Amino acid sequence: MSPTSRAALVLAAAAAGCTTPSYGNGHLQCAAGGACPGGFYCASDDHCWRAGSGPADADLAIPVGDDLASPLLLDLAGADLATPASTCASLSGSVLFCDGFESDFATNGWSVSGSNGTPSLDTTRAYRGLSALHSHISGAPAMAGPVALLHRADLFPISGTIYARVWVYFTSGLPDSFEQLLNFADNVSTGYSVATDTGKVTLNDYAAGVYQRSTTAIPLDRWACLQFEVEQSSASGAIHIRVDGNLLADLPQNAMTTAAVNLSVGLDFYGNAVDIPAYDAWFDELLIDNKPTTCEE
Repeated sequence: MSPTSRAALVLAAAAAGCTTPSYGNGHLQCAAGGACPGGFYCASDDHCWRAGSGPADADLAIPVGDDLASPLLLDLAGADLATPASTCASLSGSVLFCDGFESDFATNGWSVSGSNGTPSLDTTRAYRGLSALHSHISGAPAMAGPVALLHRADLFPISGTIYARVWVYFTSGLPDSFEQLLNFADNVSTGYSVATDTGKVTLNDYAAGVYQRSTTAIPLDRWACLQFEVEQSSASGAIHIRVDGNLLADLPQNAMTTAAVNLSVGLDFYGNAVDIPAYDAWFDELLIDNKPTTCEE
């Protein structure tokens, strides 16, 4: 495109009041470092796809040059690629709990746990809003059980099924050791958690003695939407884990569950058999409810 044509298109867009570009699946090539607009992630084809979708749902009917590397789109989008505001305020009253980690942990009812690690508010990386929960592990020897997490008990009891949604950002170099990132427990040290083990998404239903790794790896170096659903009962209950809206069907979909009374979120390298190196992960837009959640909420 000539400079004259490019300038004309920019002026035309400005005259039309184009301040919020509307993109479809695969319309944008990922920017440097895998960056995509809010609500999108960088897929295996190096294009931006809406959370919960994938390249199989291709919608690529645009010119090749129409991507985030294009100077034109950088001119037009500019501030539109800034992190969108947290949705938790708008969800107040319609869900049981939502925290975009925009303010002090204690103010929002969290207790902090840190051992060979520290949880903190971080304004340098957030999925939405101005900050996120940053879990930093400083490194620890075998069996030290390093943790950097938040926990609370005031949300319970939650009758029926617990629905949890959180956006997670795991960096490259995730240790192979088992670590729980979203954990519900009762008062006798049983419960269920979403974890990672050898880089794979893992279900640990320690109330029922069920521990299983999926073949799906936790996404690295980008924000990913994680959903956890647990039907609480004394008999068998449904358990579902989704990543970017996709059900992990190779994990147990039914197991005996127990009523949760505590919630923890962050890095928890439980029973590490080897040394843990320094590591960082981020968590944002945590939503807990008694009805189904979505990645977009």
